[in-house]
Order: sequence, then C-alpha cells, then structure tokens
Amino acid sequence: PMRYKSGKNAGEIRTEKVVYYRPPNEADLAALEEAERRLMEHWDEWDAKGLIPTEAIPKGYNTNQPIMYGMTRWCEMFTPRQLLGHITLVEELNRLKPRILDELGEDRGRAVV
Repeated sequence: PMRYKSGKNAGEIRTEKVVYYRPPNEADLAALEEAERRLMEHWDEWDAKGLIPTEAIPKGYNTNQPIMYGMTRWCEMFTPRQLLGHITLVEELNRLKPRILDELGEDRGRAVV
C-alpha cells in the first residue's frame, strides 16, 4: 500500500488520492517566454532537420478531437516547453548515436537508438 512520506500523516496508509495544482509563478511564466523565444529563433533550422512534427494530423476516428479544437498539426499538441524539451532530447540522442553504435555494435546499438 502507498503511505504518506511526510507531514502529520507520515507512515499512515493513503486512502485517497489528492492532486494539487499550483498556479504558475513568475519563474514558470519566464520559462514559458524563454521556450517560445527559443522555438521562434530556431524553428526553421529544427524544422529543416525534421525535429518538429509539423505534419498534418490525419482525419480519423481518434484524431477528430484535436482537430475540433483547432489543432491541425502534430506540433500543436504540445506546449512550447514540451516541444522544446522533446527537440532537445532528440538532438542529444542524435549527437550520441555514433558513440552508442560504436560502443554497442550495429545491431544492439540500432535497437537502443
């Protein structure tokens, strides 16, 4: 069973799920602005490398919902911070690919990357 880790109920079994969302603070808003700025600054470069999923969302049973909300391209499914995080991870993986393939060999390396 899940137990409380701290506070007045520390050690007791958790009987209910509590979710708390705090409003954004100045640091959150600044991070959003910085992500938006970096995306705009590098958009063409990253798009040319295929790092941004700008393809149209195809119409279908499970894809009508985002389209109804005005999202017509896959990249519109992410916030600027999420998109920047994904791009950063893919760039880093691409940078590490040669090393991974060299260290693990072709077959195992391709399974990893």
